[in-house]
Amino acid sequence: MKPGKIIEIIPTGTWKDLFKFDYKVEDVETKETHVGGALHKTEKSPYHVDMILNYEIIVNDKGFSNIKFQNEKPAFSAKSNFTQRDPEEEKKRQGYIIRQVSMRISADLVKSKDIELHEILVYADIFNNWIRGDVESAKLTIKNKL
Repeated sequence: MKPGKIIEIIPTGTWKDLFKFDYKVEDVETKETHVGGALHKTEKSPYHVDMILNYEIIVNDKGFSNIKFQNEKPAFSAKSNFTQRDPEEEKKRQGYIIRQVSMRISADLVKSKDIELHEILVYADIFNNWIRGDVESAKLTIKNKL
C-alpha cells in the first residue's frame, strides 16, 4: 500500500444493497493519478476529498479496477478516549451530581405543591443525605427541621 490523496469522489450507483463510488487518487510520492471503485454500506462515502490514506488498486478478473483504503488509525480503539480520573476529583464530581439531583427532586416537589418554597433546601439536604447512604442524618434532619 502507498499513500494517496483523494482528489475526487464520484457516486456511481448501487449494487445489491451497497453504494458504488469511484475514487480518483493522486499518489503522494509520484503524483500519478489512479481511479478505482469501492462499495460502501452508506450512500455517503466514509472518505472525503483531500483525505490522505494508504491505498491499493486491485484489478479483478473482469478487468475492473477496485481501490482498497487502509485507515491510518483503527476504527475502534478501546483506549482511545478513556482517561483515568483522580479518585478525589471523581468523589467531588459524584457529590456535585448528588446535590444537583437532590435539588431537582426538591424543586419538583415545590412545583407539584407538595412542599413550600421555603422548605426546598431542607428537603434537598434530606435527599442528599439519603442518597449518600447517611440515613441517620436524613432522619435527624426530618426530625429537627420538619
